[in-house]
Amino acid sequence: MVFSSAAPRAIFRELAPAFERATGHGLVIDYDFAAGLKRRIEAGDPFDVAVLPPDMAEDFMGRGKLAAGSRVDLGRTGVGVAVRKGAPKPQIGTVDASRQVLLAAPKVAFADGGASGVHVNRILAQLGIAEAMKQS
Repeated sequence: MVFSSAAPRAIFRELAPAFERATGHGLVIDYDFAAGLKRRIEAGDPFDVAVLPPDMAEDFMGRGKLAAGSRVDLGRTGVGVAVRKGAPKPQIGTVDASRQVLLAAPKVAFADGGASGVHVNRILAQLGIAEAMKQS
């Protein structure tokens, strides 16, 4: 059983058949937001491999929930900004400009349950607008 955040889903979809053919082992991959995986690991749900954000893996290793020293970095994911088709490109070249664009936007959407959501929430807090953005 593999617990994985959603980010590497496309990679697993491509690599899993070759892995299964080469090893004879079938893969069962359960995708969830990092917060959901955290709850499941803390609850003692059985798994063989967990693909998690680095800080979460380190925390689990420190608490003995994952084997010490077993973390391997597989890749990195990014967070981007996009606007609706036809909308003007926002000017976000400075911290203050980014703050103003976010505050002026009628709606801001992001996946609040995954690692990217944690990152976006951290950015909003650093910009000093986390509370104001909860209204959008």
